[in-house]
Amino acid sequence: MRRGRKATGLIELAGLRREMRKRPFPLVSPVGAGLVLSQEQSVGEDRKSPASRLVSGFRRETGQSLVEFALILPLVRSILFGIVEFGRGFQSWLTITNAAAYGARTGAVSASGPTIDAATRNAAASLNSANLNVQIANAQGPSGDPLNVRVIYNLP
Repeated sequence: MRRGRKATGLIELAGLRREMRKRPFPLVSPVGAGLVLSQEQSVGEDRKSPASRLVSGFRRETGQSLVEFALILPLVRSILFGIVEFGRGFQSWLTITNAAAYGARTGAVSASGPTIDAATRNAAASLNSANLNVQIANAQGPSGDPLNVRVIYNLP
């Protein structure tokens, strides 16, 4: 290489050229040693070795990840517990709906009030019976009259 030209990222040593992989580092060649290097470097550029930059960057990112995780964890937990509670409520709603329908079917074959109540409670056996309230209207009415079975459940 000629001395008047700038070589960015190339080192010429005894006629052998190779390209530098990372950012060029400053080298001062002794006069007549056969090494010619001409490079540009910005002022204030980081002069740490690549390994130390990697380790220090990893430490900073690890701390950052921990802080981000700590900030997002309550939101993720709230969403998770909300999904679980919604599932519990939906399962209870399905059970109550089926129990009321089963009680109405039992009452349609001219059963008495206590029999309808027992059939409805048996259909909702998976729920806490202390929080289950069954209300039956017109259980002993004549055939063809409407029968109402209402099931109320307080979700704990």
